[in-house]
Amino acid sequence: LKEPLIQTDAAINPGNSGGPLVNRCGDVVGLTTAILPDAQSIGFAIPVSLVNAVGPGLLENGRVIRPWLGVQGELVSPALRELLRAPLADGLLVEVIEPGSPAARAGVRGGDLDLVISGQPLLVGGEVITAIDGTPVGTAATLAAALSRLRVGGRVLLTLSRDDKTRTLDLLIGERPASRAELLESRLEVPASGMSRPSSGGSRFVPGGRQAF
Repeated sequence: LKEPLIQTDAAINPGNSGGPLVNRCGDVVGLTTAILPDAQSIGFAIPVSLVNAVGPGLLENGRVIRPWLGVQGELVSPALRELLRAPLADGLLVEVIEPGSPAARAGVRGGDLDLVISGQPLLVGGEVITAIDGTPVGTAATLAAALSRLRVGGRVLLTLSRDDKTRTLDLLIGERPASRAELLESRLEVPASGMSRPSSGGSRFVPGGRQAF
C-alpha cells in the first residue's frame, strides 16, 4: 500500500482505538486504528512516521487536508491486458469518476461496461491515465510518486488515452471530502468509536487492487 499499516495482534477494543502502539522498548511506533471484523486478534495501526507527517497540518487546520481528483481505477497490468485482449496503454484504467469531483467537471471518462474477472468486478471502457504532469504512471511506484506531489488548490495535467487517441486535461485539484463511504469501501472496521476511518493521505486503495484519489 502507498500508506502502509502496521499489523498487530495487540487487543483493539471499543474505547482504545487511537491509542499508542508501543514496542518492547516503550517506543511509540503507531496509533491503533482498525481491526478485521471477521478475524481474531488482527488489528492495524497507523505508523508513527505518518502521524508525524500529518500532525502539523492537523493541529493547524483541525483536519487532514487531502488532495482529490475524484478518480477510481486500476493499473493496467500485462495480465489485465491479456484478459481483456485490448491494446490498453500503460497507466491507470479509469473505472469510476465521482460525481461533482474535479475529474467529473473536467470531463474524464469512466468505464461503462461491468465485467467480473476471477471473481473481481471490473468496470471497463474508460480512459487510461498515462501521465500526471508529464510523468508516466505505468507502475505503482511512479503513480504514488506523482500523487504525492499533488496539492489542494494547485493544478495538474492528466494525459489520457482511449481508442488510440490521446488528450490532455488541466484540472484544479480539490480537497477530498470526508465521507463514511471510505469505511464502506474497505474491509477494515473501527470498533472503538463507530466513526469512519479517515484516509491519511491523498489517495487510498480499495478492494481489488484499485486506487482512488
